[in-house]
Amino acid sequence: MNFRLFIFLVCFFIFPAPLSAQLVYQAHTRVTLIAERGDVPPATPLWVGVQLRMDRDWHVYWQNPGDSGLAPSIEWKLPEGFTAGKIQWPYPRRINVGPLTSFGYEDEVILWSEISPAPDLPYGKNIEVAARVKWLACKVDCIPGEAELALSLPVRPQSLEIYPAGKKALEKSRLLWPVDSSPWTVRAENHPQNFVLNFSAANAAASLQDVAFFPYDDKLIEHAAVQELKIAPPSGQLIVQKSPLLTKTPQYIEGIVVQANGWDEPGLYRALKIKVPLENSHLFGAAPVLPATVLLICLSAFIGGIILNFMPCVLPVLSLKVIELIKSAGNRRKIFVSGLLFTAGVVVSFWILAGVLLVLKAAGHQLGWGFQFQSPVFVAAIACVLFVLGLNLLGVFEINLGFSLPGLPSTGSAGNFFSGVLATVVATPCTAPFMGTAIGFALAQSPVVAVLIFTCLGLGMASPYLLLCFFPQALRFVPKPGRWMIGLKAILGFILLACVIWLGWVLGLQKGVGAVTVLFAGLWLVGMGLWLWGFIQTGKKNILSMLCVVALSAGGFFWAVVGTDVLPAGIKSSQELKSAGVAWQNFSPQRLAELCSEKKPVFIDFTAAWCLTCQVNDRLVFQNKKVVRAFEDLGIVALKADWTNHDEQITKALTGYGKNSIPLYVLYGDKQDEPVLLPELITPDMVIDILRQQVQQR
Repeated sequence: MNFRLFIFLVCFFIFPAPLSAQLVYQAHTRVTLIAERGDVPPATPLWVGVQLRMDRDWHVYWQNPGDSGLAPSIEWKLPEGFTAGKIQWPYPRRINVGPLTSFGYEDEVILWSEISPAPDLPYGKNIEVAARVKWLACKVDCIPGEAELALSLPVRPQSLEIYPAGKKALEKSRLLWPVDSSPWTVRAENHPQNFVLNFSAANAAASLQDVAFFPYDDKLIEHAAVQELKIAPPSGQLIVQKSPLLTKTPQYIEGIVVQANGWDEPGLYRALKIKVPLENSHLFGAAPVLPATVLLICLSAFIGGIILNFMPCVLPVLSLKVIELIKSAGNRRKIFVSGLLFTAGVVVSFWILAGVLLVLKAAGHQLGWGFQFQSPVFVAAIACVLFVLGLNLLGVFEINLGFSLPGLPSTGSAGNFFSGVLATVVATPCTAPFMGTAIGFALAQSPVVAVLIFTCLGLGMASPYLLLCFFPQALRFVPKPGRWMIGLKAILGFILLACVIWLGWVLGLQKGVGAVTVLFAGLWLVGMGLWLWGFIQTGKKNILSMLCVVALSAGGFFWAVVGTDVLPAGIKSSQELKSAGVAWQNFSPQRLAELCSEKKPVFIDFTAAWCLTCQVNDRLVFQNKKVVRAFEDLGIVALKADWTNHDEQITKALTGYGKNSIPLYVLYGDKQDEPVLLPELITPDMVIDILRQQVQQR
């Protein structure tokens, strides 16, 4: 009989010890302990692993699970004097479910830890190595699992290496562990919206292929975003998008990078650990865009700015500026200066707005166009301003303070400038065609490019009035000043009061009916004060009457603005209101992922109560009977992502589609990996045609 076989049989019967623990099947996963050897020599480290084998289409997670999930945990229960090292995590793969991307493992994974035994173990004794394992297994839904595992191993003076299967499993797993060094040098650069990993190799023949970065920090990058690889052998760079949840710029970039060619000379080890200092990039960044692209985006912003003039809140302001031009028809210099000052007010306002967005974004906040209307205080303040302007246009009072807002008699320099400021402020809840793409692009670029695009947006908005100032002869087709101006001002005043009602509705969705009551009570006081001011303007003024005017107006404004802020929130959002049109469900990334995994067509409406374009589309399109029937016939699940109040998940989803403004309409049709983005302005026929092109009849 072979001597080694004889020794094996003797040891087997004298020191009976199973070489692997009992098998536990739970949460679609088979879990067991596995050791590299079948015995424990004193003072000799031993590798023990938790083996997880998942059912088909099920997966477990890496130490950073990505957008969703939970990493497995192992709690070792060891004899006295034993210690367990850290888990050795094999490199993961990207697992995409709808818009979510997770990092994890499919089929099988072994999580090894090095167990260091006590130095004075008695020979012949069995040592029990036990572990409590917790994990989360997911397919469409997720099921948590937990198992108590144990492995009994004998203590021998020298290992007989009678468990080759465990040794082979360990050797195979080592190839999946990230290595600490390689012939490649890695640098990291910080850019406004991205991190850039620069790779270089001494070997001129070295090349990169299918490189992916997996960070240890789950709030470092946007997991679902495409990681762009640019190759120029023997170097290259990987561009990864920052996470909107990143609140502080890290000093180091830590994680692993995986590439198909491997990082060592033979190409065996595909994962490389990195911890590199984060360097600040040049202002323009390492991911430049072509000048032609920037010019095209600037043109889109300019056109979008022009269209903004025809929005309900902006049109009265522009119309009143035109009336001022008609009154000043004989003074070309005055008209020219008026146009320049109005344009300056618009452009400076857009600069301020761009600066606020960029600063808050750099601080880790994820914001978009119209974000200020998510604040009930701002909504109430704008409602008060529009209410005052509306009363002025209706002739309730007149003001002459040396500068004015549109509709007020004075047309001084400050008045023209602040007219531009006001026009910009009231334009922010509106998104015109071409604007969404331009703003989304701007906020993903360097500050210089972003400010350039916002400048074009402001110039586009100011251009109609500026052209009339440069060419006042175009006004010869307009009737001469007369009573028609009084009627036009009254009509514009009623339009502004209608906007006040709309803002009251928005406030009600944000803070409830109580906030609307407080707002209208404040407006009532403001209105009484301004009526009193108009009444005493025609008579003798005295200190008492002026104090009454100030007390009523200022008190009403304070009551309306501050009072709404102290009230508790109302209903969560307009999603909770019943609609007579399409049957909407509440949006969440989890719900979208679930529907996509079931291969169901999904339509997402990113909307808000303060977005006028959104509300017009909702009334004209999504309450259209033909559109409703198309949704039902094609079996399309409609999700509404309501951004009336700030919602981090919705903001993150918008960013994932490359947008920072609403409305946004997204359709996941039969090709669910290629979502279709619809334009901002839609019609019933357009929506029906796109639905039928992308979704087959169910």
